[in-house]
Amino acid sequence: MIDEKRALPANKAKGAAPAHASNVRELSDKVVKAAESARGVGRSATSLAQLKLSHMRLHGREDDLKLLRAKLGGLATNGGSTALPESILVSGVSGVGKTALISRGLREPAQKMGMTFVSGKFDVNQAALPLSAFAEAMASLAKHVTGHENFAEIQADVGQIFAEEDRMWLSGAMPGSDELLGIERGKRVSVSSHLSGGKEAVSRQQYAIKRLLKTVCTHLNGLLLFIDDLQWADIATLDLLNSISLDDSIPSLLLVGAYREDEVSDSHPLALRIREKKEMGIELTTIRIGNLSADNVKSLVAEALGVEGDEDKVDALATTVHKKTEGNAFFVLMFLRSLYDEQLLQYNFGLESWVWDDATVKSRLMADNVATMMVNKLKRLKATSQSIIKIASCLGASFSPAIVATVQDSLAATSDDDETDSISVVSRSSKEFEDEGLWEIGEDGSCHFSHDKVQSAAFDLIPSEERDSFRSHIGDVLTKKLDPQSLDGMLLEVVSLRNCSVPSTADERKALAGLNLKAGLRASSNAAFDTAVVYFRAGRELLGVNAWDDDTNTMVTLCSEEANACFVLGDLDQMDSLIDEVLSKDIPIKLKFKANETKILALNAAGKWHESIEMALGFRRQLGLPAPKNKPASTVTVLAAFFKTNRALGSRTAEDIASLPPLGDERIMMGQRMLELLCPSTYFAQQTIYPLVSFLLMRASLKYGVNASTIDGLTSFGALLCGAFGRLQRGHEMAKAVELLLENPENRRMESRACFVNQVIFAWTSPLQSTLAPFLTGYQAGLEIGDIESAGFCLYFRTGPLFYAGRGLEGLEQELEANVSVLRKLNLSGMTHVLLVYLIAVKKLRGSGGPARPSFRCSDEEMTFRAIYKVADETGKTTLRATANIAELELLAIAQEWEAASSFLAECGDLRPLIPGTIQGVRFTFIESLIYFKASQTATGWLQKRKLKRKACKSMALMSSWLKKGNVNVLHSLHLLAAERHALEGNATKAEEKYKSAIAVSSQNGFLQDRALAHNLARAYYAAKGDDYWTNYHLECAEKSYSDWGARVKLGKATQRRTDATV
Repeated sequence: MIDEKRALPANKAKGAAPAHASNVRELSDKVVKAAESARGVGRSATSLAQLKLSHMRLHGREDDLKLLRAKLGGLATNGGSTALPESILVSGVSGVGKTALISRGLREPAQKMGMTFVSGKFDVNQAALPLSAFAEAMASLAKHVTGHENFAEIQADVGQIFAEEDRMWLSGAMPGSDELLGIERGKRVSVSSHLSGGKEAVSRQQYAIKRLLKTVCTHLNGLLLFIDDLQWADIATLDLLNSISLDDSIPSLLLVGAYREDEVSDSHPLALRIREKKEMGIELTTIRIGNLSADNVKSLVAEALGVEGDEDKVDALATTVHKKTEGNAFFVLMFLRSLYDEQLLQYNFGLESWVWDDATVKSRLMADNVATMMVNKLKRLKATSQSIIKIASCLGASFSPAIVATVQDSLAATSDDDETDSISVVSRSSKEFEDEGLWEIGEDGSCHFSHDKVQSAAFDLIPSEERDSFRSHIGDVLTKKLDPQSLDGMLLEVVSLRNCSVPSTADERKALAGLNLKAGLRASSNAAFDTAVVYFRAGRELLGVNAWDDDTNTMVTLCSEEANACFVLGDLDQMDSLIDEVLSKDIPIKLKFKANETKILALNAAGKWHESIEMALGFRRQLGLPAPKNKPASTVTVLAAFFKTNRALGSRTAEDIASLPPLGDERIMMGQRMLELLCPSTYFAQQTIYPLVSFLLMRASLKYGVNASTIDGLTSFGALLCGAFGRLQRGHEMAKAVELLLENPENRRMESRACFVNQVIFAWTSPLQSTLAPFLTGYQAGLEIGDIESAGFCLYFRTGPLFYAGRGLEGLEQELEANVSVLRKLNLSGMTHVLLVYLIAVKKLRGSGGPARPSFRCSDEEMTFRAIYKVADETGKTTLRATANIAELELLAIAQEWEAASSFLAECGDLRPLIPGTIQGVRFTFIESLIYFKASQTATGWLQKRKLKRKACKSMALMSSWLKKGNVNVLHSLHLLAAERHALEGNATKAEEKYKSAIAVSSQNGFLQDRALAHNLARAYYAAKGDDYWTNYHLECAEKSYSDWGARVKLGKATQRRTDATV
C-alpha cells in the first residue's frame, strides 16, 4: 500500500518550513486540471486509462512471443515454398491470455510486415452453426482483399477458376465473401441439388475452399488464419482445417488455432486430429500457456498502477490479487477493475498515484470469486441494459445490434418500460458497455463480447429455470419479425434457439419439426453433417411417437437424411438403425429410395460388393423394373442382351442420343440410379452382370429419356463396344454423346466419372500417351464437384496406361507413391491396391526394395503380390487379382523367364473377361501371344508345338482386328509378334525385318519398355543363330533402353548375358 503521509512532499514533513504559496497554487492547479479532465472524458475512462488495463505487456510470455515471431519470420522467408502450411496450436484454460498472445505475437508484427491476419471465433451458444468461425475469418479476408491493390486481378482469377454455381455455393457457406466472389449484392441462384448432400458435399467444400485460398494467397505477402475456441468447433471445420494443413499447393499460409485444454478430452474430435497429425509425422507447433506466477502478477499490477520501477510498492496488493485469481490473466484484470468499481482502488490526483488499503481489499472481496463479482457488476446495470445484454448473450459472441433491438422491442412491449425506441436504447447501452469494457463495437456496427467470461456472466443474469424459455422466446420473435431473406440467413441460429423448449401444441411442434428439417438440409449442403444430425434428430423427437401416422413424408425425409449424415460421419450403427426403421414401414416404395441409396453407398464404400449388388437389384424389382439375377451370366445371355440393345440403339448418332427428351418419370429415375450404383460393384465383383447393367441403362434411356445416369450407360456401353465387341468407331460415338450430355449443367455430377471411362474408350484409337492428361483433368473435376469416388477412379484407371506408356520408372515410382497417399487421404484405400500392383512391379524393375520417399508409408508385407492376392480373395475383387496376374506375366516376359511365364499363364487362364475394355486386357493379349510363341519354340512334340502356335496366332489375330479398326497402340506389338512367328517358322528375312520394325515403331511412339523388350528378343534370336555381332549390338541397345527406362535389375541381367555371349 502507498502510505499517503509518507508520500507527502518533503516540505510538509515534521520540522520542515511551510510551503510557499506558489507551491500550494501549483498543486491546486494540478488537482483542478485533473478534475476538469475527468469531467471532460468521463471518470471511468480516465481512471481506466491510467490503470492501463489495455495494451499492456504480456507478462511471463516472453519465450512464447519469441517462438511465434520466429514462426512468422519463417513464413516471410519460405512463404512461397511447396511445403505444407505450418500449423500452430495454443492451449490453456479460459482467461490465461491465448488470444492476447496470438494478437501480440503474430497479428501486430504480421500487419507491420505487410502480411494479412484474419480470425474467427467459435461460440458455445452457436455450436450448432457449421463453419461459423471459419466463415467469419473468410469474411474478414474478403474485406481485406477488396481493399488490396491487386483486388481486380484477384477477383478476375476467382471468376476464371470458379463457375457461377460454385461461387454461389461458396457464398452460401461463407457469408460476407460476395464481393470477393464477384456476386452482385442480393443476388441468389439455386444450386443444383445433385451437388449437395453426402460425402460429395464434404469433398467439394474442402476442395473449393482450398482453391480459393490458393488463389488469394498467391497475391498476398502472407496469410495468417486464426481460429479461436476450437474446443467448440464443429466436425466440418476441423476436417476442413485438417485438409488445408495437408495441402502443399497453398502458398504463404500459417494456420493458427487456440483451444481450452480443460474442455478437450482424449476422445474430443480435436484431440483425435492432433494425434493423427503426430502419427503421420507432420510437424505441429504446440504452445501451452498457464496461469501467471506471483512475480508475473506483481509486474502486471505494477504496470497497471504505473509503478514499474518500484514493484515493491504493490507487493501486498499483488499477493492478494494472485491468491484471489490464481494468476489467471483475465481474472487479474477484472479483479483490478472490480477494485476500482468498489472504490477500493482510487487515484489520488494530488499524489498522482493510486492508493488502497490492503486489509479492506481482503475483507470486502474475500467472500466472492471473480466470476460472481462480474455478475454483480452487471446486476448494477439498469433493467433495460440488463435485458439487452441478456439477449445478446443468447445470440453469440458476435451479434447485430439491430437483431438485439428487434427482440428488445418485443420484450419492451410487454413491460412497463417507457422507452419504446429500441434502436436508440440498444445504441446507448452499447456505448455504455463499450466504455465499461464489456463488449466492443466493430467498424461495421456489429458487436462482440470482450471475452467469453463476460458473455457467460451476462447469460448467468437469466435465472437458470428461465433460460430455455428465454432463448426459445428469442427464436419465436425472430421467426415472426424477420423478413424472409433475413430469416433464411439466420435459419440455423433461429432454429437452435427455438429448440430450447418444446412447443405446447401439436401444430407448433409439427411446424418446428419442418424448420428443423430445413435447417438440417442446409447444414448438410454446407457439409456440416454433425450439425445436420442434431436438427434431424430434433425434428424426429418433435413429431413424437405417432410421427409415422401423422406426418409420414416429413418423418421419412428426417430419417433418410439423418441416415445419410450418419453414413458420412461414420456412425454406421445409427445409420443402419434409421434405414431399418424406414424399410420396415408399410409405405410406398418410392419413399424408401433415399434409405436404399444410402445403404448401397455404404456397402460399396466398405467393399461389400455382393451385398450392394443384391440390394440394388432388389430395389429395382420392388419398383417393378427388370433386373438380372445376382449370379454369373452366360455368354449367350450377354450376347442376347447386347443384340437387343444394339437394335434399340439402331443407327442413332451422338447428336441423336443427346437430343433425346429428358427423363421425367420418378420411378424410372430411381431405377436408373440403382443401375448407376451397380456399375462399379458389378465391374469389381460380378463382371458377367456388368454388361447386362450397361445394356439396361442404355435401353431405358432410349425408351424413357436421358438424365445423368444415362452417361454411365453410354460410357460403359462404349467401353464394351471397344473391348468386348471390337466396334471401336461405334464406341467413340457413345463417348461423343457423353460429351454432349455433359454440356447440360444438370449432368455435371457425372463429369469426372465420364472422363475416366471416356479415356478408356479413347485409348482404343488414340495414342496411349495422349490419354494420360485427361485422367488428371477428370480427377480435378471430381474434386471440384465433390465426386471423390470418381476422382479416385481417374487415378485408378490412369495407372495402367501410365505403366504401359513407357514412362521413366523413377518418375513413375514417385507418382504412384504420391497417388497412393492421395487415395488414402481421400479415404479411398480400397482403390490403392491396384496402384500397389504397379508400384510393386516398378520397384522390382528398379531393384528398390523399400519406399523411395520417406513420405510414402507402406509396410514391406504390403508390397508383395502375395499380399495383393490375399486382399483380392478376401474382398472378392477379381479385377484386382487379374491386374496382378498380368503385371506378374509382364515381369516374367521382361526377365525372359518363358518356362515360368508359360506355367503361370496356364494357371491364370483367360483374364480378358475380368478386365473388359481396358488397356490391361490389350496388354494381356500381347503377353499371352508372346508367351505362347516362346513356348512353341521350345516345345518338344509336334502336336504341342502346333497347338501353342495356334493359340499365339489367335491372340495375334485379335490384336490385328483392333489395329484394322484404328488402335494405333498395338502396331509395334504386332510387329514383334510377327517377328517371333517368322522366327518360329524359320523365315529369317521376315523375322529380322519385323524386329527392326518393332524397334522403330516403339521408339517412334515412346514405348521405352517395348523398345528394350524388342532389342532383347532380337538378341535372343541372333544368339540362337550364332551371330555374335548382332547379338552384342542388340544387347548394347537393350542395356541403353532399359537404362533409359530405369530398369536397373534388367540392366544387370542383360550385362550378364552379354558376358556369357562374348565368352
